[in-house]
Amino acid sequence: MTHFMKIAVGNSEFEYDKFQNLFKRTIHLLSHIGNEVFLASNYGFSTSLFEGITIGVANNIDYYENNIDVLKCKISDLKTDPEFGNYMGSAASSKSRVKKRIQRAIKVFEISTPEI
Repeated sequence: MTHFMKIAVGNSEFEYDKFQNLFKRTIHLLSHIGNEVFLASNYGFSTSLFEGITIGVANNIDYYENNIDVLKCKISDLKTDPEFGNYMGSAASSKSRVKKRIQRAIKVFEISTPEI
């Protein structure tokens, strides 16, 4: 995030409105699912889930806006994904764990295309 912000601030052509709109669309879509979206198994708010879900959804927002049931399944998949879970909890904010967690979330939320 720090790296991203440094680039954004240093770039006079950075499209703030584009990212603001994407964030709003993502949060709006997730608001339709319910309050439990970002809750961990202990029923507390999870910053790890917040990062993973919002980034995963934002990467495929056009698809998920039209496929809410698939999105719900993907959220459930991420919450129960053992690999993602390995990067949560103790020391979850270490740079390497954050990077691996985000990479895994992006993979879980990828849209699979049917093979022809």
